[in-house]
Amino acid sequence: MEVRSHLAGLAAWLRLVRRHGRPHRLFYFYGGIGDQLLCTAVAREIQRRGPANLWIFTQAPELFADNPDFRAVLPFDLRLIPWARLSGTQVTRLFYKD
Repeated sequence: MEVRSHLAGLAAWLRLVRRHGRPHRLFYFYGGIGDQLLCTAVAREIQRRGPANLWIFTQAPELFADNPDFRAVLPFDLRLIPWARLSGTQVTRLFYKD
């Protein structure tokens, strides 16, 4: 069963890359809606420094609709993260630090 899940993750990853291009960076954040919206500031700053293909995994994709700083806004699918890393994408879990 686990092998089937990994293969399904790979197939999903390949479909997304075909559709959106391989991301330079992939962000995700576990938190509330307001916290997730703060991710837009991170994306905006990265884009300001030089255009990049940014993706975000979010629990509320509708919050990021039409946001030009993200090439792809996707619902959480954590089984894709290993495939993202293997393809050379920088995967970053955003979090608060005290």
